[in-house]
Amino acid sequence: MVGVPGRSKACHICRQRRIKCDGERPRCQNCAKSNRLCTGYQRNHAFILSKDMVGYTGGLSKDLVLFSEQSASGDVHVSRWRADRKKDSISPIGRASLHLHTQRTDPSGITGQISQRYAFREQFFSLFLAHSFPTVCRSRSAVAASNWMLDVLRLPSLSPALENATLAVCSARLGKQDMKPVLIRQSLFLYTNSLHEFSKEIGSASRRQDEQTLAACMVMMLYEISECPGGTPDAYSAHYNGTMKLIELRGPEAHKTGLAHSVFQSLRVHNMFNSFVERSQTVLSNPEWCNVPFAGEKEYFDQLLDILLDIPGLYPQHNRIFNMRSPQEQLINALEAMYEGLKLESRLDEWYRNFKSTIAGPLYYPELSHGEYTVDNGQLGKLFPVAYQFPAFSVAQNVLFYWTALLSVHSHVGWMYKTLSHLTETLDLIRADLPCTCGVSDCLRHFTMDPFLHLRDKMNWPRTIAYDICQSIEYCLQHSTRGFGPISIMPVLAVVKGHWINWPGDYVREIAWIDEIFSNLGQERSIIAQFLK
Repeated sequence: MVGVPGRSKACHICRQRRIKCDGERPRCQNCAKSNRLCTGYQRNHAFILSKDMVGYTGGLSKDLVLFSEQSASGDVHVSRWRADRKKDSISPIGRASLHLHTQRTDPSGITGQISQRYAFREQFFSLFLAHSFPTVCRSRSAVAASNWMLDVLRLPSLSPALENATLAVCSARLGKQDMKPVLIRQSLFLYTNSLHEFSKEIGSASRRQDEQTLAACMVMMLYEISECPGGTPDAYSAHYNGTMKLIELRGPEAHKTGLAHSVFQSLRVHNMFNSFVERSQTVLSNPEWCNVPFAGEKEYFDQLLDILLDIPGLYPQHNRIFNMRSPQEQLINALEAMYEGLKLESRLDEWYRNFKSTIAGPLYYPELSHGEYTVDNGQLGKLFPVAYQFPAFSVAQNVLFYWTALLSVHSHVGWMYKTLSHLTETLDLIRADLPCTCGVSDCLRHFTMDPFLHLRDKMNWPRTIAYDICQSIEYCLQHSTRGFGPISIMPVLAVVKGHWINWPGDYVREIAWIDEIFSNLGQERSIIAQFLK
């Protein structure tokens, strides 16, 4: 370096040979004469940036003279800084915990190559996506729009927790598909690392509300769905609750775009399923959470999820009405619950009309089933001899969730119809002694089931809808749906199974059929499915 005492101006090779360099640019002629490849004059530079330091304007501080003993090319040029004398006397290096890490260069003096980790990671993610997106989609835009992995690929850099968690999911998926146990074992190592890094990010106030921290928690939840290394669903529940807390901490305004928005969309499906299990609404069903994160026009699937998130609000009314002793209170609350169910049914009908208008041709069509299950036998035949086929996976996903919503609403309306029918039978015995309250509230004396007689046929509709759902499962389990199919049907089948368990009738074969599906999914795709049996 010209003008800097003690700095050699020779090329790397001449400095190593300890001979005089002629200084020719760009290559030294001494190296050419001796048939050596001149590696030039460029030095490695390391820049130390800290808010506790200011640019160098005077003499050098001995605390800041840093060098690398590992550099085979000689010196590492460090941008000099001096401490701000107005601040305390603690060493800036000690306070900022700055460490200079330099990569070892090759013997020729060429600077270290750029790490291939990022290129490998991107190719690994791309391979995972190629084996994950359904091939039966005429257009992948509907699936890709809310896929968190595509947003991860667009990020210039990943946090350690998100990178390890994503690589863990990819390794586990590809390891299972290609039957590579080493990849599955490596996925557990990566998952453990992501847990460690995530705990550090949660402990940092600046990183706690970062969208990558939110995504890391959600991706670890997906790993638990796939691998469930602990053998229980407890870790899944912990990650789900943690992701929900981070979502609430960030607020609806923070989930409008980018990775945060796609993570929010994915979490809404898990939130819907958990709200059905807990039989109560969650914070994501509030209007602000259904509207604010969606700046533009909603996809049809998002509109359907809005309705599904409202359905669990019907369930607490069942126990409340059952425990009431006053006929007047029973009538008022049962009618209110009935009307709420009919409003949800009206919303579903409107959604279905709008969605159907966007699809050319039928939404689905029947074919003979090719599936083989233990509940099928020569005497009783196949439980579901017909399997529905769909024009695209996105259509199948929307229709399946629509049927799930309709099954739940019709079950609720049917239960309310039975409740009002029993109440009417009781009122018929004492109707003459009851006062007339027509001008004040619902009148017990003059109440009849005439306005609801058209709902009598809906008592059998849930069974038909449940069969429609089961006859669509074979399509979702075919190889062309990849990983999206099994993930989509698990919450749907869990709702159908819960319906058959609680609804009057003999559904032993149907429940055994669903349990066999869950068992197969647990062995092949998603281990946590075994806990839904």
